[in-house]
Amino acid sequence: MRRSRRLRFPRPVAAAAVAVVLLSVAAVLVTAAAGHRGMVVAYDGGSPDGELPSDECHPWSTNSVRRYTDTRPQDREKAFLCLATESIYGLPPKFSGMGDREALAYGRELCGVMNLEVTDPRVKALLDRTGNGPYWTTQTLEALVYLCPEGVARHDPRLVQSEEQLLQEEKESLDEAAAGCRDRWKGPKPRNWHVGVVFVEEGSDYYVGDPGGEWGEVVAGSGGGVLEVYREFIRVYTSTRNDLICVTVLTFDKAPPLLPRGWDRIVEAGVRSPDGRLIAKGSEVFPTTFNLAAAGPGRYRVRIYTRDHEQFHPDDPDRPGVEHLVVVFPGRSGKTVVHRR
Repeated sequence: MRRSRRLRFPRPVAAAAVAVVLLSVAAVLVTAAAGHRGMVVAYDGGSPDGELPSDECHPWSTNSVRRYTDTRPQDREKAFLCLATESIYGLPPKFSGMGDREALAYGRELCGVMNLEVTDPRVKALLDRTGNGPYWTTQTLEALVYLCPEGVARHDPRLVQSEEQLLQEEKESLDEAAAGCRDRWKGPKPRNWHVGVVFVEEGSDYYVGDPGGEWGEVVAGSGGGVLEVYREFIRVYTSTRNDLICVTVLTFDKAPPLLPRGWDRIVEAGVRSPDGRLIAKGSEVFPTTFNLAAAGPGRYRVRIYTRDHEQFHPDDPDRPGVEHLVVVFPGRSGKTVVHRR
């Protein structure tokens, strides 16, 4: 079985940005710990022993995180406090039981040891207080980036990058992975086609369906372990998770020949498109440049071909190890047919 992985991003050289914000009379000044060379800002508000109002924390909640690059310097301590004292998935906050001043002081202490190895006793002693042992967890880094971006960039440079930079690097990573995919169709010329990659997460699936449609109940059970059919969607299962797979999408005006050679499993099912649009989608939208519903609103047949590479490629470990072929054409039947299991 291939190892799971996330998208790879190149590690940029972190740029040092030092800003000094003038304090008002009512501001609470928290200075950087010794040896820390990060952002020095002030948070004017909140209670030294209480919690920030939930409405003030909304921009930096886990469901709507305003990135470090999009946060004003005068709001960065507030952002840190919101994330550091937030309960995630029912787990206790990392800085549980601390007032604002104590949490900020503790955060500055952590910033001051970020350049040290986690095996250093000073690092271990500070990290143990977060409750996760001697590890820089994602949740801790996501909070600390608002206090010491330079230090956090040593551990996860993505946290100090803009949304535009992340999207560009993700596109480059996807393009690089897609370059290892091949068009395996040997039949008649399709109306449209696209070869690319889809990222599948923990559910090990992606879907083909009308983006404006409704899921509804399952209308057909598991088709050879490859798919499930819903009212206006087909959920396609894969043999991997948290990984990229190669997907070739073809559209035809009528049913093409089966051509099963070289494929492990082939399953076909029907789907309805009320708006005349069909797309393939994983955790991100599959970058097709065309609509899979070639004949407009109506019913379509979706034929899924799957196969796994038998050999792992040590010279190219990031080459997708699973290939899917998605063939879409008009068809009224709603029956699920297993051509090869």
